[in-house]
Amino acid sequence: DGLWQELRFESLVGRDDRDPWPPRNVVALSVGGKNREWAGRMRREDWVPDVFIGVCDGCRLGGTPRDFCVNRLVRHGMSAGDARATRLPRWWITDHFADAQPTGQLAVGDYITSTDPDFPVRFRKRALLSSEWGHYGHGAIPGATLFQVDPVDGH
Repeated sequence: DGLWQELRFESLVGRDDRDPWPPRNVVALSVGGKNREWAGRMRREDWVPDVFIGVCDGCRLGGTPRDFCVNRLVRHGMSAGDARATRLPRWWITDHFADAQPTGQLAVGDYITSTDPDFPVRFRKRALLSSEWGHYGHGAIPGATLFQVDPVDGH
């Protein structure tokens, strides 16, 4: 199951003669299903979204086993080589990470890094989007938070 929505964004900046960002068309895709199934499909198709949203992904509510939380920063059963070769979205929105450091409070610009040496990825906090959206949020991530994906070591 899925929902495909084509959207057009236009910046309000520039309407008073400042430099505007150009209008752009984007596609939002919302899919339903089991994390493990969709991860396999996306990997086979070599498809990576520009923005990934993993807020309230079901891993702690019984819908998905914890070992396959989409916000768990491990190889998820892939070989070390496959994990290093996996392409990730540029932006990640979540309210929780697992297998990550640090676990303390994060300021904008701080990093959360995978503790798995074969999954060398870190996420740089860019903004808290909502402290009301994101039921898993606590400690370092108190709600839906925007992160920029920042590969380490050429990953």
